Amino acid sequence: MQSLDRYIELRKKVFLKDVSIGFTRMYLFAKDELINAQAMKRNLKDNWYVIGYEDLCSDIIVIDASDESFPVYIAAYDENSWDLDLIAASFLNFIEALQLIKNISVGRENPIKLKENPIPREEKMVLLNDIYSINGIENSFWVDLLEY
Repeated sequence: MQSLDRYIELRKKVFLKDVSIGFTRMYLFAKDELINAQAMKRNLKDNWYVIGYEDLCSDIIVIDASDESFPVYIAAYDENSWDLDLIAASFLNFIEALQLIKNISVGRENPIKLKENPIPREEKMVLLNDIYSINGIENSFWVDLLEY
């Protein structure tokens, strides 16, 4: 749990709790929710910790605590195994990307609002390029997040 304690210290400095855009809400567990959230781990490695979830597909958001930068993955459980996809090179990069999504989500927090106020293609491309630059990786997760 020492690595979880390191993450908790980092998490306390981040005030972002959730981001909603279209059909999707991404939620980050607060410090007092983290211990109970580990029940969602099932058979993940010991050094992997559940830090949140996205509610469109009910996937969990996990960090690899064996790496001090805490890389962030989205994890889907399928037929007794996890399908993990790296979505941010570090927790801080993840937060920075989420903040960009939160900024663009104003007035688009649910499907009706997003339909009434769609994200222009050019703005979406700039946002995705910014997220890819932050993370140093390209990933379909961020594209999908902006589509729903």
